[in-house]
Amino acid sequence: MTAEEVPGFASGAASIALGGTGGREGSVRDGDIVMLPTDAGHYLVEASADFLVVGATNYLDRSTNQSMTYGSPNSDLQHFLRSWLSDPLRVSAVAPSGEALARLMTREISPCDGPILELGPGTGVFTKALLDRGVSESELTLIENGPDFARLLRHRFPQSRVLLADAARLGRLDLFPVASVGAVVSGLPLLSMSPRQVLSVLRGTFGYLRPDGTFYQFTYGLRCPVPRPILDRLRLKATRLGQTVRNLPPATVYRITRRPSN
Repeated sequence: MTAEEVPGFASGAASIALGGTGGREGSVRDGDIVMLPTDAGHYLVEASADFLVVGATNYLDRSTNQSMTYGSPNSDLQHFLRSWLSDPLRVSAVAPSGEALARLMTREISPCDGPILELGPGTGVFTKALLDRGVSESELTLIENGPDFARLLRHRFPQSRVLLADAARLGRLDLFPVASVGAVVSGLPLLSMSPRQVLSVLRGTFGYLRPDGTFYQFTYGLRCPVPRPILDRLRLKATRLGQTVRNLPPATVYRITRRPSN
């Protein structure tokens, strides 16, 4: 009996060529399973940003002609799994956010909102969505507390400013002139943070935001991840922007802004 590998595709979509360079090309998407002989070479032709594979299967990346492994240190999934295992409270998720959530998080942002501050960018899913919105890479400052993620971000977005720092200590850093940032995009796990940390994050970021600037935050929870007492203390309001069930798990996005002056 021939030994076989059975990769399952957890999310996203891709085109693969089965049987090596002269193999037959086909498409796979979330929910599909493919049974392959272990000695059958296959190419990854192209894939969506949220493409995730369950099962260790070798493939040849056609763009680089290098042999790689699904879930290798080069993959976003592996970065999240390794970081989550080492510090689950800081990372909060075992897989990158999907494209649907990235579009929802960034749909109100335009190039005129620069400079833009991103907190907890991870592998850069929201960062890429910002670039797709026309934001210049040089207008992005990425605050990442994970060394592995920070190295990955510097490689992927070399024109951005990537800082290895704790977002709860932004108030101690001199990142921008006062009231100059147009938008903050946050992938921070606020539900895993203490109220004191959440307060520090918001106080620090709103110190950089313009009077009409906006803080965007997503959550897997049922309500806004910023407690009402903190919103009241900082005179902020949270508005539910929308929800996507096409993310794993489903996520809700909130827009946080300053309350109008009386």
